[in-house]
Amino acid sequence: MYDGPVGGKRTMVIGDIKDPDHHLLLWNLLTKYRAHAHDVNFVIVCERFMFLKSEQGREKIEYSPAHYEGVVDLFAQTNQDIILVKQTSAQACGSTAFWGDSEKPGAGNSKLRTLGLYRGSKHTRDAIRHYLYYVSFDLGYKEYLNGLR
Repeated sequence: MYDGPVGGKRTMVIGDIKDPDHHLLLWNLLTKYRAHAHDVNFVIVCERFMFLKSEQGREKIEYSPAHYEGVVDLFAQTNQDIILVKQTSAQACGSTAFWGDSEKPGAGNSKLRTLGLYRGSKHTRDAIRHYLYYVSFDLGYKEYLNGLR
């Protein structure tokens, strides 16, 4: 997810990476959007990969999120002017989180729908939730919160 200047205006770009060369594709996307943000702070907000003890019994664990986090870590380390913000899943995506994935009336999914941001896959919406958490609560921007009134 990217929210920054493209062609002189603020733009949010979201989507899923489905390419088998996902490490290089993510690196190239970060490089592309970093180039557009040369005169503003470039902030990457990502979910910290956590292997939960409660998931030990699962038949299969998908480790590609840990790979993505590694690519993002390396990108931030090689571009010193980047601000890297890592959040837990519970902060932004849990069913009790303000922007979370609950279907209850007035809960997270209805908030995304109200703002016109309920789109894409579950992973895309989780990225949106992390972004909304960051701008609404870490930065204190009221734009999205006011959009819920």
